[in-house]
Amino acid sequence: MTQETTTQNLILSRCGTALMFAGAILTAAVFVDHWTDLKVPFPSFWYTSRSLHPLLCVGFFLGGWHCHRTASTGLLSIRSGPVFDEIIVYTQDRCERCDQALATLSDYARWLPPISEVNISVDEELRNRFSQSVPIVEMDGVVQFRERVNREILERLIHSRQIQKTTVIVRDHSNEESETRR
Repeated sequence: MTQETTTQNLILSRCGTALMFAGAILTAAVFVDHWTDLKVPFPSFWYTSRSLHPLLCVGFFLGGWHCHRTASTGLLSIRSGPVFDEIIVYTQDRCERCDQALATLSDYARWLPPISEVNISVDEELRNRFSQSVPIVEMDGVVQFRERVNREILERLIHSRQIQKTTVIVRDHSNEESETRR
């Protein structure tokens, strides 16, 4: 992922937050206008467009949700560095899904260690074990993906690993464990 993509995702994420914030403010204004006895002087256009207010609230929230969904890689911190110790991808010859999985993983190379590719075609035991569901992506000894690498799940795995790596267990004087963040 390039720096430009990261910047675009950050902008999309901030736009999504702004739209949701605007939706929340509009929802609060509609609530005050319709369901309370408070006399708030709204501008004149407010009273001519009352039927559109619920639609605008929903539109702002959906627009914000869409921006956040589109910028889902915004979950990943800009800091790079491998968050897993080892990644093994089990592939076979002439496998389009394997090529797609490797391409997807390469998009996240700044957060992943070098990928070890194991061709199951040369090992009968591996061929019997994995032939129906290649590619297999194993991260730190745990199979995370079969047949296809889901970007959203990969991003969530990386994000959760980033959080785990920034959490440190510290012992205080009473020998009780407590978590702190760096």
